[in-house]
Amino acid sequence: MKKRTFITFLTLFILAIGAYAEETITYSINKQSGKFTATNANGTWASVWTSTDGLLTLRSNANNMQWNGNNIDARSGTAKKATYTVTAPAGFDICSYSFQAKALSSNQTLTVEGESARTITSSVSTPIQADGVKCSSFTFTITGENTGTLLSSFSVTIKGDSEAKVSATKVEQGKVTTGIGNTDVGILRSTLTVSGLSGNVAFQGVKGKLRATKLENIKAVRAYFATNAQELFIDKEESMKWRENNGILFAEGSIAEDGTYTITGNRSLTTGTHYLWIALDIDGAAQEGNTVDATITSYTIDGKSLAESNGNPANAATIFLTESSVLMPMDKGSLYYRIPAICASADGKRLIALTDDRKNHNVDLPTHCYVVAQYSEDNGRTWSDPVTVAGTAKTGGDYGHGDASLITNRQNGDIIGIMTSSPNGTGFFSSTPDKPQAWKTIVSHDGGLTWEAPIDHTKELYAAGSPHPNWMAGFSGSGAGLQKRDGTLVSPFVNRESPDGSNNNVTQNYYSFMSKDGGLTWYVSGKSGTTAADEPKILERNNGDLAISVRASGYNYYNVTSDDGVTWKKAPQTRFTTGINGNACDGEYMYWCSKLDGNPWNIVFQTGPNNPSRQNVSIALSTNEGVTFATPKTICPRGSAYSAATVLPDGTLGVYYEEEGLFGGYTMRFVRFSLRWASNGKYSFTSDQPFHPVSANIVTPDGMRNVTMLDLRDNTIYDTAGRKHPVAPKNSIYIQNGKKKVE
Repeated sequence: MKKRTFITFLTLFILAIGAYAEETITYSINKQSGKFTATNANGTWASVWTSTDGLLTLRSNANNMQWNGNNIDARSGTAKKATYTVTAPAGFDICSYSFQAKALSSNQTLTVEGESARTITSSVSTPIQADGVKCSSFTFTITGENTGTLLSSFSVTIKGDSEAKVSATKVEQGKVTTGIGNTDVGILRSTLTVSGLSGNVAFQGVKGKLRATKLENIKAVRAYFATNAQELFIDKEESMKWRENNGILFAEGSIAEDGTYTITGNRSLTTGTHYLWIALDIDGAAQEGNTVDATITSYTIDGKSLAESNGNPANAATIFLTESSVLMPMDKGSLYYRIPAICASADGKRLIALTDDRKNHNVDLPTHCYVVAQYSEDNGRTWSDPVTVAGTAKTGGDYGHGDASLITNRQNGDIIGIMTSSPNGTGFFSSTPDKPQAWKTIVSHDGGLTWEAPIDHTKELYAAGSPHPNWMAGFSGSGAGLQKRDGTLVSPFVNRESPDGSNNNVTQNYYSFMSKDGGLTWYVSGKSGTTAADEPKILERNNGDLAISVRASGYNYYNVTSDDGVTWKKAPQTRFTTGINGNACDGEYMYWCSKLDGNPWNIVFQTGPNNPSRQNVSIALSTNEGVTFATPKTICPRGSAYSAATVLPDGTLGVYYEEEGLFGGYTMRFVRFSLRWASNGKYSFTSDQPFHPVSANIVTPDGMRNVTMLDLRDNTIYDTAGRKHPVAPKNSIYIQNGKKKVE
C-alpha cells in the first residue's frame, strides 16, 4: 500500500523554473503490498521483498525471510547475523521510516546502521523509527539465534521527482573475449535508470567511439535493449535454439573513419531499469590476438544530449580463433553453473564438455548438484542443448553429483567422465569410511552424443570394505584426466585419511587412480605424492615419468615419479617457482605437443588465475616438460576461476573456464587459440613444421553407429559398446532391434 501527497506550496515555483514536481509516497512493507521476488529453490525462504510497483525493496544478505501472516518473519540465518537493507527507487530519497520488531522465541539484537543496538525480547514489541532523514537506503542488522524477528507495521516514506527522467547511467564492460567472425558481440552495457512516477522518456540515440588494433576488424555496430539483466545473446542463425535471445534491436549505427559511431532511433522508456547494449560484428578475416573496444560519450533523450562521463570502463575484448558462451546464468532455468571439464573426441570431430548444474544455489557437494553434458561440432563456436547425465534417479541417483573430469580413450574412442557424488548426504569434510562420498565414472561410446548411467567404483578404491578402509573421502581433480601412452587411464585424486578412519590425525593426500581395462575397473597406485593436498593434475613425460601439479594456497606443489607413485623424487611440499601463482584455484597442467609424436618442441602448459584473487585466468608455457614456465599470458582479465583445456586436432588449444559476468554467477566461457598467440609468436605450427597429435588406435571409431546398423532380429540386448546383456540394463541406454532405447 502506498499514499501519495504532492507538495503543493512549491508547485508554482517549480513550474516557473521548469523543474520537476516533487512527490512523497508512503509504502507499507507486508504481504498485501508486495511480494518475495528472490527465494530458495523450494520457494520457502526469500532474500528480497519488492513493492507491488517494483520500486521499493527490502533485501536480506541471504534467504532469511518468510511470511508470518501479513508480516515478515526475518531471521538471523545460520551465521546468526543477517543484514537487511531498504532501498528507495532511483531518484528518490527516504525521508522517514518506522516498524515494530518482536523476537518470536528468544532474544534478538537489532542494530540500525549508525545507531545503537536494541535488544528485542519475545514478549515486547519494540518500535524502530526515524524522521527527517535523507538517504537512498538504510540498513539494520539482526543477530542472535536463528529463531525469527517479526517485522510489523512497517512503513517507509520517500520523496522525489514525479515526472519521468533518466536519473542515472552506469556503463560496464561487457565481453572481454570474442572470436573471429562473431556477430552481435555485447561489448558495453549501459544501465539506464528512469525515475519518476508518471510519463516516459524518449530515448533517441547514443554516440561513442570504437577502438581497435585495426578498426577494419569491426564490421558493424548496433544498439540493443535487453529484456533482462543477463549477458546479451543474439542468435540470428538459430544455431543454439535452446538458449533464449534477449535483445531487441534499437538501431544499427554508422562508423566514421576515426571510429566515432552514431546510432539513432526511437524508444519509449518507462520508469525503472533499462539495459542498453553496444554490440559489434567482428570481421571474418580479423587477426587472432587483436583487440576491439567501444566507449559511450552521450545519449539523446527527449531531444537533448546527455553526456556520459564514465563511458570507457576497463578492459577490451581480445579476438580469439573461436569464442563462445557454453553456459550462462539462467540457461535452462538454472542460475549457477560451475566446474568445467572438456575433451576432444578421438577422431577430432567433436568437443565434449561436462559442467556442474547447481540450479538456484551455488554450494559445493553434498548440496544437490547435477552434471550436464554438451558437445560442439564447429570447434566450440556453438554448443548443443545441455543434457543432464548425473544427479537424477535415472542418472546415478537423485542426489548431488559434480566435480567432473574427462579422458578420451585413444584405443577405443570412449569418452570417460569421472565425478564425485554424495549418496550419503556427506561432503568432503563430513564423509566417513562407513558413509563416504562416492567416486563414479560415466561413459559415452559415441563421442559424447549419448551417455550411460554413472557407475560407482568406491568400494574398489577406498572407504569401509575396500583396500583402503581408513580413507574417509576424496575427489579427483576436475577438468582433464590422463591416458598414458600404454593406454592406462589415470585420475589424480585428493583424499582425507587417518590411521584408524576416524577424525583423529586426519591428513589430505594425493594419489592416482588407474585403470588398465579402459575404465571398467580401477585401483589405487602408489603412495601419496604430497600431503596437505588439494585438487591435483597430472601429465606423462616423454620418458614415462608422471609429474603432478597440486593446488595449494598461492602456489602449486610439484612432484615426479618413475614408478606410478610407489616412490617420488621430490619432497612432498616442493613448490613451483615460476609460472602462474597467487590463488588456490583449479587449473590445467598438460602437454600441448611432444617430440615423441614428431613435433618440433616439447611444450607443456598450465592455466589458472595469475592473481592473488580469482581473476586473470592465464596460460603459461614450459619447454622442459613442466618443470619451469615462461611469463603467463592473460586469457580473461576479469574475475575468473576454474579452467580446463584440450588440444584440438589442428594443433590449437581450447580452454573452458569460469568467468564472472555482469549478471551474477559464472558464465562458462570457451576460447580457442593458437600456439603462436600463446607463445607471443615464438612457436608456431606451419606447413614446414606441422602439428602431430598423440596417436590414436581406434578399431571402432563410431561404436553407436556400428551397433545400431546391426541386424538384431532376435531381440538381443546390447549396450552402446556392442556388448551383449541378458536383460535391459537399468538406468541406461541400450540397443534392441537396432534401435536406441532408455530404461
